[in-house]
Amino acid sequence: MRRAFTSAVVTLTLALALSLSGCGTESRGVAPTDVAPSGAIKPRAISWLLSRPADGPVITTMRALAEEYAASHPGFKLNLISTPDRPSYIQKYETLAAAGKLPELFDTDATPFAQKLAHHGRMMDVAKLLRNLGLYDHYRPAALDYQRFDDGSLYMVPLQYEAEFFWYNKALLRRAGVSVPTSLDDFPAMCRALRSAGITPIALDGQDLWPLERYAAYQPFPGHRPVLCASAQER
Repeated sequence: MRRAFTSAVVTLTLALALSLSGCGTESRGVAPTDVAPSGAIKPRAISWLLSRPADGPVITTMRALAEEYAASHPGFKLNLISTPDRPSYIQKYETLAAAGKLPELFDTDATPFAQKLAHHGRMMDVAKLLRNLGLYDHYRPAALDYQRFDDGSLYMVPLQYEAEFFWYNKALLRRAGVSVPTSLDDFPAMCRALRSAGITPIALDGQDLWPLERYAAYQPFPGHRPVLCASAQER
């Protein structure tokens, strides 16, 4: 499917990584830089390992696109292998990678583990692939930069690109004697003031761990900044 997705769905820009021209993690003689293999295209079933709710918007959308594509390409099928719980997904993904059993598509971030896979020829050179398809310039630079490894190489396609918002309570800020923050630099002082006033500065759910990591990620990740001007309820 030659479709470019420069924006979509929800949350952490999870990467869609392509492994060895759709041939799984075994090379079968195909190099990860061979983005234009010769020969006839034979539609077949492929699998995508991902961390998304089975009835969520990502899977619902991709299932509909796959069915549309299969209608004109008999023999094609997309098998979605989902593990919604992110920590469990990471464990499954790394176990399959170590055993050389990753499917054609899988979700990952630009982690040291993923970089090791790429440097061992286990992932497609996405920068070269997108340029070959004439799609490289269709993506926002910040969306592609988020997926790059430290050396600047690109082995992942961004699945999402969107704004993030902080919802604040103006009455609680007034009680603590602080103004609405205008940048991330204002957050530490704001949180200290709220804490001193007996107010919990930031609330997170207790099951998911990744939202907490986002606060550490906002500063170093290029193009990944929340919007701080969201409106709020009075209480």
